[in-house]
Amino acid sequence: GDGRGEGVASVASPSDLTRELMVTILRLYSDHARNFDLIESEYHTLSHYILAFPTLEDVSNKVLALKTLEYVCTGLASGSSSAMPLRVVTEVFASLCKHLLRVTGEMNAAGREDGEDEADGEEKDAATKE
Repeated sequence: GDGRGEGVASVASPSDLTRELMVTILRLYSDHARNFDLIESEYHTLSHYILAFPTLEDVSNKVLALKTLEYVCTGLASGSSSAMPLRVVTEVFASLCKHLLRVTGEMNAAGREDGEDEADGEEKDAATKE
């Protein structure tokens, strides 16, 4: 064919599309160190993938996101803006911790209420049997 749209036809699902985009971004970043600064400063691609990390269902996509983050943190010169994705990782981690603490607190509170209701019911049963 004429080369247009041939790659798109092979993409079967959103997960596959995500994987193809992540592989392309990793290749662009590793082709030239300046590519990261140019792309990330304009589009925040890696930052978006890190933000979406908890929602990625395909493990291979999670691995690609982590490989890209690892490359940016270890393979780029210290003068690049590689700290931006690390700030995003920190924020995502802190947000997940807060969410887990909130959910755990709600579950504990609900468990205490259920325990109180059961204890009240047992006391009433004991009182009626006497």
